[in-house]
Amino acid sequence: MLEIEDSVAQPQLQYHHVHDRFSLYNTMTIAELEYNFTMLNWVQYFLVMGFDVDSETEVVVMYPSYMDNITDFIRSFHDAPEAKKRDLRDYLALSVLRSFKQYFERDIFEIKNTGRQYDGEGKLSDWWNEETSKRFGETTTCMRDQYGNITVRGARVDGDFTLDENIADNGGLRAAMF
Repeated sequence: MLEIEDSVAQPQLQYHHVHDRFSLYNTMTIAELEYNFTMLNWVQYFLVMGFDVDSETEVVVMYPSYMDNITDFIRSFHDAPEAKKRDLRDYLALSVLRSFKQYFERDIFEIKNTGRQYDGEGKLSDWWNEETSKRFGETTTCMRDQYGNITVRGARVDGDFTLDENIADNGGLRAAMF
């Protein structure tokens, strides 16, 4: 999964392109979208999303180079071994589930703090010492409070609800910096 996440993160715009509004405004018809970015049946996608479109409807593609890279990335799995295809399927399913997180009951995503009780072989084993467990509790409490004090567009972030994401994001940032 980490390899897939890393590959998906690679195709990104350079900093100067993000701030050039003219380079972000790229119109094309849905037929062109289907020709250039073959990962989806784009007419069907927009119809399912509730838009009344046909192949001649024009859309704006903000990041065509990103779309090229993602198309190539998905295409690379076409002739891949079954295990690699399963990894991509599982990653995409998890990504879809996570994108709908806000619509599910909150306790589905609640951290139970039990994953740490399994060792590297998946066996139930409380392998953290008492000090490590205490420090993890302190850190998660701090993160919960820190993110719970952030306001976005007038709404306060729920530090409990976003805790798992915040832990993962902070861990990724820490790993990237070292």
